[in-house]
Amino acid sequence: EFQIARKNCGCSYQDYYKFKLYDKSPDIQREFLTLEISEKLAQKYNKDPEKLKILRRKDLFAKEFSDLFNRKWFLNRNLSFDEFVEKTRDVDSLICKPIAATQGKGVKKIYCSDDISEQKSIYEDLISDRKKLICEECIIQHPEIAAFNPTSVNTIRVLTIVDKGSCHHIYAGFRMGRGKIVDNFHAGGIIATIDVKTGITCTDAVDLDGKHYSFHPISELPISGFQIPHWDRVLKVTEEAALRLEGVELVGWDIAVTETGICLIEGNSQASYAIIQLPYADAGIGMRSTFQQFLEN
Repeated sequence: EFQIARKNCGCSYQDYYKFKLYDKSPDIQREFLTLEISEKLAQKYNKDPEKLKILRRKDLFAKEFSDLFNRKWFLNRNLSFDEFVEKTRDVDSLICKPIAATQGKGVKKIYCSDDISEQKSIYEDLISDRKKLICEECIIQHPEIAAFNPTSVNTIRVLTIVDKGSCHHIYAGFRMGRGKIVDNFHAGGIIATIDVKTGITCTDAVDLDGKHYSFHPISELPISGFQIPHWDRVLKVTEEAALRLEGVELVGWDIAVTETGICLIEGNSQASYAIIQLPYADAGIGMRSTFQQFLEN
């Protein structure tokens, strides 16, 4: 049955079970975004290998979008102790990530200090790490967003497509952690769909297994109906970023919201299509129609 479905809608083995396509008619199966469709979109819109490097390496991304980054950052290479002290001045804590890591892997949080012996110990640990790390000043997120899960920065994923010079906001989701320092879907996080026009969450949250959560499992806050603060700024910043990457025109942007504005965290050239559909999969609703015009253009 899987082989039949694959020929019918281009699904992968994971798609087949994650979206419960075994329960769907052939017509309904073809309404779903699948691996084949995702790859067609990426091949069409993400053609420039040099620009793709900007999204795949966190240090290049930070340089390219330094004006939208809105926080201090540095690498744990070619760094003197005096430079480290200067770069961490007035910084309470750092989030350190391997420059090419995905899905929240290898991320660690480091608390800074004014004590010189502790500073030296932190410095030595960082420069001796075998992995090349980008060390970023920890973001102080908006308190209304932090309330869902204070151990992680709970981010906004916004998917944009630039077509014929115009930026289209296709999808947005509110990502929340569950007690870890990251909110990534593949690290135990959950995500709820956001109405792109209003910035209000409009579904339950789901986890990677498709389990629904009407309330956050830790904070017990209701998920649907939450207004993302500074939504106009989220749309403006992601449009500005998207229009800057000619040749890479389908990107999933990760955004943090603070009390005063927006921090651009990273961009993903292979943004997960699972998060777009999992909230609706049980109801047999696929999202291919949302992307159809871009497949045909």
